[in-house]
Amino acid sequence: MRKSRIVLVVLICLILLEVMGAGALVLHILHGAEADQAAVYAQYTALLDSGGRSVLTVTEDGKTIGTYTLADLGLWADFQTAVEGRFSWTDRMEPEAFAALPIREKLGWDRESHPGVSSLPVNTAHLNAEAVLRDLSQEIRPKAQSAYAYFDGTAFQICPEVPGRVLNQDAVLDALNARAAAMTVSAGQPAAVTLELTDFDCYVPPEITAKTGVFDFSAMLADALSRTAVTLNYHGTTESLSKEILAALVRVDADGQLSVQADALDDFLARCAEGHRETNKPFILDSYATGPVTIDFLTCDYLVDTEALGEALTEALLKLENAEIEVPYVCTDGVDEDGKPFSLGDTYVEVDIAKQQMTFYKDCELIVHTDVVTGFRNWRETPTGFYTVQNKDTGCWLSGPDFNVYVEYWVGFIGTLYGLHDASWRDEFGGMIYAKNGSHGCVNTPSDAMQLIYENIDLGTPVLIYDVKRDA
Repeated sequence: MRKSRIVLVVLICLILLEVMGAGALVLHILHGAEADQAAVYAQYTALLDSGGRSVLTVTEDGKTIGTYTLADLGLWADFQTAVEGRFSWTDRMEPEAFAALPIREKLGWDRESHPGVSSLPVNTAHLNAEAVLRDLSQEIRPKAQSAYAYFDGTAFQICPEVPGRVLNQDAVLDALNARAAAMTVSAGQPAAVTLELTDFDCYVPPEITAKTGVFDFSAMLADALSRTAVTLNYHGTTESLSKEILAALVRVDADGQLSVQADALDDFLARCAEGHRETNKPFILDSYATGPVTIDFLTCDYLVDTEALGEALTEALLKLENAEIEVPYVCTDGVDEDGKPFSLGDTYVEVDIAKQQMTFYKDCELIVHTDVVTGFRNWRETPTGFYTVQNKDTGCWLSGPDFNVYVEYWVGFIGTLYGLHDASWRDEFGGMIYAKNGSHGCVNTPSDAMQLIYENIDLGTPVLIYDVKRDA
């Protein structure tokens, strides 16, 4: 009997020891499950926190337009849903609430697999760009300018297109979607990406570019010539060149360069020369004081200076500008078969009786322009005509029936009868002095001007004396 009790006690002790060991094991498992759930929950909340702090920054030419959270972009709800989809409802329980669960549920959670979720890409399916577009609309946005052709005064040129800043909204949305899709949120590490607009084709392009545009230079030339007026003045006769003539004379190449057609120009100039030849005409002097003056006592032939006219026409045509051209002539003496040009040359004296002025050129340089006193009008007038310097002297006495005067400088153009000389006895020159107190026919000149003439003039120098009131 006693032996049986001992065995029973031993059995009871063994059962108690086994039960106590199992309980300790269970307690150990429960504590581990609670710690693991807390770690998973921390990962869950860290992902949400990083998602909440993730941003996309939009810049343009380096200038920040705005910085936007997932909520600003309409992406937060989808991100939350994606995060919650990676964790069970017990994963997302606060650790205190998990610890209060029944043992069976906690042991069941512990038996389940809980792979770590360290990062999560952003889903852009419901991207809302309203905030970004609103901020972008605050910027000044000039329109793009198309390429165009223009004439720069020498050739047709293409002005290249100018990019604009007007946004292509669809392109902006595509770029925004691409950058948002590049966002990956990590636990403890928010996503941060930048969209630089100029890195994408986000702007409305010019309608015409230098590469894609079709520029018809020939049509542009025709249009320009239709608005160009070229007039030729032939000694009082005016001729306006027709559009057909202009079109025949000017061409443009593929690079926009203008050129004058040599053959067409030669033909045109030949017609001008033939149609506007003037024979036995009074000489036209380009006088200093009056401009063109007709000299009746000198006759000559005028031929169109085709070389000079060609140069003037070429210059006008290549500029595509309105032009009025005084047709240049070559004056010939009308005697020589070769048509030897007639000209006063680069060195000559002109005496304008009506203006009472004298001008002396030497080698095209103006040496003297001065008032003078010529012969007493209607009595001892200075003879008009074309002369040359025949003699010159200094310290001379000029004598006649009623005069005997001393002059420092003498330049004779009709022997010793008529010439240019100083007149120290006069205080004034020019005006109408010659009408009542003129010379005996010579050209009275102020002393300083006469000295310059004497020192610079040579024998044989032409002297042209004219009176436009009588000779014109």
